[in-house]
Amino acid sequence: MTVSMEQIKRIREKTGSGMMDVRNALEQAGGDEAKAMDILRQKGMATAEKKSARATAEGAVAALIAPDMRSGALVELNCETDFAAKNERFQALVNGTAQQVLAHNPANVEAALALPHPTEANLTLKSLLTDTISAIQENMTLRRMVRYELPAGTPGVLASYIHMGGKMGVLVELTASADAAAQNPALAQLAKDVALQLAGSGADFVTMADIPAEEIDRETQIEMGKEDLASKPEAIRANIVKGRVEKLMAQRVLMLQPFLKDPSKQMQQVFDEASKALGAEIKISRFTRFVLGEGMDQPAEADACSLVGV
Repeated sequence: MTVSMEQIKRIREKTGSGMMDVRNALEQAGGDEAKAMDILRQKGMATAEKKSARATAEGAVAALIAPDMRSGALVELNCETDFAAKNERFQALVNGTAQQVLAHNPANVEAALALPHPTEANLTLKSLLTDTISAIQENMTLRRMVRYELPAGTPGVLASYIHMGGKMGVLVELTASADAAAQNPALAQLAKDVALQLAGSGADFVTMADIPAEEIDRETQIEMGKEDLASKPEAIRANIVKGRVEKLMAQRVLMLQPFLKDPSKQMQQVFDEASKALGAEIKISRFTRFVLGEGMDQPAEADACSLVGV
């Protein structure tokens, strides 16, 4: 049978498949475009299966905040090369995934992949992922995701920041003790500044009080065992170690970091000033920071600090 170029063009625009693959699928389907697309999808699944063992350390992190700034999502989608990560189809997939995670709040990655595609009602995110693998010819994985939503009745805002075109992403949630403060644009700006701060400096804790005692004990033992202190008297060694551990921990505490936009201030001062100006106590309730490909040899967990209720 004769396959028209118009048919090939239509299917290529929808699937991104190669011209010969589309032609062969149409011929196999007897010219039925819907059947041809099913054939291509089956072929894409086989392609994805073959590529599933290949490493995926590149990709992109994407974020999306709801218009009311009370919920937000952060996702990491991986591929094999930076070249593929810049592909329009890949970018559409990662952004569409963030959109659906925000809209539907899936419990895990598997549940996220079962969600419908945001613009193609008959496709799931998993089938779109399969199609994209087939079109770009690289393995891809939805590695991790997180979604925040402020509890009903809790004043606050969310913000995100994406660094270096998707190499890093931050999602942060701020709460306020008064509704008026949450509605003030200054709080939204502060949330954006905090997201930028976390992207630039990183942090494991918001305040020193948030550091678990076992974490301090572990670092103390490490410092105690260093050779340069072996000859020091015990009392002096203990004081030196205490100072070293405090300095080390301060680097991991957000509120003790210099504010990137004004290094003359610590972040704690920035929050104190904001609380005074807004007439309400402002706190960071939680944050997540994804660095693309970080810890790929370990289970994919969020680099998250959750301090809900503090």
